[in-house]
Amino acid sequence: MRFTVPYTGSLTLTINVVHGNPMDVLITNADQLPVLQAKDWQNIQTITDFNAVKTQTYARTARLPLGAYYLVLRDTSLGILSSSASDISIKMDLKP
Repeated sequence: MRFTVPYTGSLTLTINVVHGNPMDVLITNADQLPVLQAKDWQNIQTITDFNAVKTQTYARTARLPLGAYYLVLRDTSLGILSSSASDISIKMDLKP
């Protein structure tokens, strides 16, 4: 999901997986779109304050400068116990 931060501030990101598999979470600058499209997960540059692995309940706050970003939720679950669909709640709050 692409989003824009209109001014430098503290972004609070809250994610809850209501139904489905745990998710990997990352935020990256918009210039990383080609790396995202190539699914080159080893070489993607992320805003590390927002990284999480296999989480169902997530809340982080960190400063972000003005700019365009991508929020990526990635389901790495495999196998018979993997859910085919997920319901996810996402909330973003930006403060100066």
